[in-house]
Amino acid sequence: MDADEPTSFAPQDALKVLDQQTSRATSEFCFNENLLYAVWGVCYSLGFLPLALSVGPGRLVGLPLGTALGILFAFLAAGIVVSALLSVRATRGTRGASSVQGRMYGLAWCLSFLGVFGVGHRLGPSTLGPDETGLVINGISMMLVSALFMAGGAIWRDVRQFVVGLWISVVTTLALILGLPAYYWLMSLLVGGGLFIATVVHGPAQRMLIRNRARVPGKG
Repeated sequence: MDADEPTSFAPQDALKVLDQQTSRATSEFCFNENLLYAVWGVCYSLGFLPLALSVGPGRLVGLPLGTALGILFAFLAAGIVVSALLSVRATRGTRGASSVQGRMYGLAWCLSFLGVFGVGHRLGPSTLGPDETGLVINGISMMLVSALFMAGGAIWRDVRQFVVGLWISVVTTLALILGLPAYYWLMSLLVGGGLFIATVVHGPAQRMLIRNRARVPGKG
């Protein structure tokens, strides 16, 4: 072959390289996303468990309410920190419309929960009592989480995120109807457990999708 002759590069080879790069990027993003679901599964399961065990007439553990709430808040704070770190890592280097969407979506989470803080401040001196007030505020927070999950699923056409949001909405509605201590049990077992299931089920499906994308059309 003449040294001056350009090296041939078949379209199939170009497509294969593109698919490999896409698969690698998708795999890395999927790992961050799955880790995020797993982290919040831990936070909800273990965070609400002390409250479930220590509230109500048939409580199993003599844990003070303030301590149980402190454990919940500690897990939620840890989840927020880890989520922020994973989000920064996943969106590092992104530009354009996707970056703007991500920032706006993150801002929506922050500002929405400021509203929940305002509701909590207003309900503080109400006649509901501390248990019912806490139940209402937590229920509003969980319904807001479910709505933001479903909105994120609609924005990015992420079926898993939409289904998880729908699941949280259904569980929270049922939990609010049943009241305490069932509310805390459902948050721990069904919401936390649902996030774990979403992680486990989505992993094999995503790997299968990546393998299918890596195949070059027309090759057996």
